[in-house]
Amino acid sequence: MHLSSAVFRAMWGILGVCIMLGASCESAAGEPQRSGWYVGAGVGANWSSDMEQMGHNRDTLCYPNDDCSHLPGGMPGGYRWRYDLEADTGVAFEAVIGYMFDSVRLELSASQRKNELDQKFSGSSYLDGTSIRDAGNDIRSNSMASIGALTTRTLSLNFYYDFPTVANRIIPYLGAGLGLSFVEVSNLYYRSDYKGTQRPSDPPLQSFNSWQDTDLSDTALAKHLYAGADYSLSNKTLLGLKLAYTHVGDIEDRSSYIVHPVDGLTSLTKVSGMNHWSLMITLKYLFGH
Repeated sequence: MHLSSAVFRAMWGILGVCIMLGASCESAAGEPQRSGWYVGAGVGANWSSDMEQMGHNRDTLCYPNDDCSHLPGGMPGGYRWRYDLEADTGVAFEAVIGYMFDSVRLELSASQRKNELDQKFSGSSYLDGTSIRDAGNDIRSNSMASIGALTTRTLSLNFYYDFPTVANRIIPYLGAGLGLSFVEVSNLYYRSDYKGTQRPSDPPLQSFNSWQDTDLSDTALAKHLYAGADYSLSNKTLLGLKLAYTHVGDIEDRSSYIVHPVDGLTSLTKVSGMNHWSLMITLKYLFGH
């Protein structure tokens, strides 16, 4: 689903409150310093921006419903295709271990975000960008395409700055991080079946059918920005609300076909625009003092 403007306003509102609280509050005299190790976990909702799926192969066949007369040699050098991807609201999990010294924290986090995807075809062409022309006959390709879920598992090193305590118990903070995301796109499916009545039987139309059903996986750099606030349940336990923005780099993966008229043909798929927002409830336990 799309991130609505109301969700964006709410998220930026939380970020603004954290910044204003930190900027306007001075540390209370005699406020104890905190230092030592801590562990924590978080769970919440995850949203993703609209993404783009692009693919290409080196298929040199001119299919029976296409007119390839405008191509050099009358044959294509391959095909390109594009889909727009929309992500449903998903779930985000996080586990952390960190070290704090007064207002500064360093943290190692492991997180997972998962979103179901919807796919919308946006165009295709030959590999060089030349448009595909219809031959104007009765032959049609009954093409079907679908996609499963986007799962992002990330290891990150994060830096946080805790602002002075507000109202004795609330600790607002800002942070940033850098890590590596292990990305999987599941159930990437495509199938085409050719049908018509005027095609000569040699070669038969079914010899042009193709079928692909695969999972994509790749690693990408992940960049994070954080804003949130913790509430001191005790001198050892903090309950918090954390807003995170994550930019994940593009991924690429090469896949084979289950059925294709060109033996051994593969396709390369690229997914871009994987920007995530998540809002999580967090819990931390402090081992230090």
